[in-house]
Amino acid sequence: MTTADVLVAGAGVVGASIAFHLAGRGVRVVVCDEGGGRGATAWSAGQVRLAHSDPADARLAALSLPVFERWAEAVGGDCGFRATGFALLVDEDRREAAVTTVKELDALGAEAVLLTPEEYARRRPGLRTDGVAAVLFEPRSGYADPGATTRSLLERAAALGAEVRTGARIDRLIVRGGAVRGGRVGDEVVSAAEVVLAANTGGPALLEGTGVEVPLTTARIGWAAVQAADLPQVDVTIDDTIGTYFRPWRERGVLYRVPMGDRTGGPAGPELLDHARSLVAQRVPVLAGHHATTSGAALETHTPDGKPVFGRAGVPGLYLALGPSGGGFKSAPAVGRAVAAELDGAGPAGELEPYRLARFTGAPRRAVRHYRHM
Repeated sequence: MTTADVLVAGAGVVGASIAFHLAGRGVRVVVCDEGGGRGATAWSAGQVRLAHSDPADARLAALSLPVFERWAEAVGGDCGFRATGFALLVDEDRREAAVTTVKELDALGAEAVLLTPEEYARRRPGLRTDGVAAVLFEPRSGYADPGATTRSLLERAAALGAEVRTGARIDRLIVRGGAVRGGRVGDEVVSAAEVVLAANTGGPALLEGTGVEVPLTTARIGWAAVQAADLPQVDVTIDDTIGTYFRPWRERGVLYRVPMGDRTGGPAGPELLDHARSLVAQRVPVLAGHHATTSGAALETHTPDGKPVFGRAGVPGLYLALGPSGGGFKSAPAVGRAVAAELDGAGPAGELEPYRLARFTGAPRRAVRHYRHM
């Protein structure tokens, strides 16, 4: 039997960040993940941006951006961060929302400006701006490599004393006396005072027998990418007018969203890939002549309001870190730091208060939706 202070179930970027920050505080931590890097983190677009519909999400992202910018110093290794700039394209109906978001980001000490379509077209001449009324632009934002980010977090966690078990599945949680006391990993019991459930799609099954219910649904995310000498330089971009995103990919490449709808299984077929490319080609016309050279998809979990759940679950020994809904990557550094502090007795972290499980009991919390597709 292995004994730890904290057992982390799930080593995607959120679980890895929690393990890293716990180990940095001297907490004995074991982190297990059966996916081996093949989960939702691996197929994240890796966006590192600040603009969100909800100011609470923007706050977590703003706390995380400086970590991505100085990763070698703050964590160690290389997360692949590239400050390409981030652009949010909005139509006339969402112009005021973009103005509000710029003010919210300014209050957080972040850099963001509102550009006219003409001003933005001068920055990125290979893009069309038809139907765009304004562009929210963040000069310091960009993207990072999800795999490299997660690996460096786990490597540093191990260097700080964490026990990292990749390819190890937690079959079930151990519940005794009304409290979670650890988990069973194959034939072994890992005893722990606290279990952090950060297992993405594996979370609901592990909750069985705890009496805790988290309203999660499963959906598939995906992207495709292409490299070609004639592709223009692009920023990390969310186009709220047509419902897609794209960003730079490797050398002279573009990565873009593949909208999977409510699909829960299988990769994207040729028709879906063509549809995804046709959306992006409305902004990057030269893409119309290039088929994707790589694509993939993974499952992720969502809550009813699209926000993650962070916090103790009402059962002693159980802490939830579930349902990042595709947005967990950019906020993982701040989330990991805050969760580790709470588990280590620092008291409630204010930045996590909007994400407690209790919001799904009683009167529902109204989701903030300034934009159509973000």
